[in-house]
Amino acid sequence: MKMSNIKPLFPRINGENVYVLTQAEYLTGAEKALIFDLQYLCGVGSNALANPETGQYMTIGGMARELKRDRISVSKLVTSLLRKGIILQIINRQEIEKYGRPVTERPLFLNPEIVFRGDPERISGNLCRLVLENDVLENSGILLEKKVWIEPKEQFGRLYSRQAYLEKKRRSAPKGRNSK
Repeated sequence: MKMSNIKPLFPRINGENVYVLTQAEYLTGAEKALIFDLQYLCGVGSNALANPETGQYMTIGGMARELKRDRISVSKLVTSLLRKGIILQIINRQEIEKYGRPVTERPLFLNPEIVFRGDPERISGNLCRLVLENDVLENSGILLEKKVWIEPKEQFGRLYSRQAYLEKKRRSAPKGRNSK
């Protein structure tokens, strides 16, 4: 087997995109440090923040204990990274309607455009869709060099250059009535 065919399963930081975030002064030093620490908790192929031994989704308290950090500061940083689109979550909309906030376990994921653990040619389709449907970075004017994309009906997506992403996005946009 050639060495170039081996896909490492350790977390990869996307340096080009981190550079864009740095130039935009989008993240604080504390947020960058937490992202660095959270890499260890990324599930292979899913980027779910999970207990490395049990595979269970991590709570804020669990993250704080595992990373030897203060729970309140981890909570504040995670909330900020959620707002900024660096951490993603799956929420139960019915819960929000009923209680005004999530009250049960909410799976958290690191944005694969920043860090990904697994084969970058096989990013989970659900994770890709989560990024594309809630693209806080793009909507905030943060134009990353590498963007995730998944073709319709595919199981996996991958990272593409910004130019390729924009072309794929343009081609997938609904056509107007008068388009040829």
